[in-house]
Amino acid sequence: YWQVVQYLRTSLPPPATDAPEDLARRDRAAIAEVASLLPGTAAEATLAAQYVAANAQAMDALRELRAHAADPSFAMKCNAQSASMMRQARGAIGTLQRMQDRRRKMEANAAAASQAVWAEHCAAGLMMQELPGAAPVELPEPPAAPPPPEPEPAEPPAPDPVAEAELYAAMYPDRAALIRRHGGVPKDARFGPPEPYVERALVHGRSPALLALDRRAG
Repeated sequence: YWQVVQYLRTSLPPPATDAPEDLARRDRAAIAEVASLLPGTAAEATLAAQYVAANAQAMDALRELRAHAADPSFAMKCNAQSASMMRQARGAIGTLQRMQDRRRKMEANAAAASQAVWAEHCAAGLMMQELPGAAPVELPEPPAAPPPPEPEPAEPPAPDPVAEAELYAAMYPDRAALIRRHGGVPKDARFGPPEPYVERALVHGRSPALLALDRRAG
């Protein structure tokens, strides 16, 4: 963040006056603008600062254009510079927003977020130990692999109406023959009805076991 502030202070156009309080106001306004873009990493903070600086340069070029409107050649240069800096500002903020979108998607996955944090710490540590006089850096252990997802519960197999009807006929042959002969369970039956799909299969089934009920009924 110290470095980002230095980038801003050396890249922004000068304030309206040379008064120290105006310089402080300019710096605080730029810092507030960077913070409003919600940078979550060092790279995002740098892109946010690039946007703020480029946008400030574009606005300053417009101010110069108005101040030198009587000089068409100079005014055209100011207009071209303003347009160029606005394009750079839009490019920086567009890149920042895409980077933030990718980070937020990754953060929604706990395992991916842990892996990213570990990689960032390792990259920073390996580079810092290359600084003059730096001691070797002890790198963190990689994150543990996430447990495998629990298997989805198996769906119970769908019942086979004909097989169920044949089983019913084997267990209760007289009832099955009566149901088939009457086209359903008779109203005066002294037994409870089977499942509706079993009853329909008993009445309309054409398997050998169910056709044998016709001979039994006869």
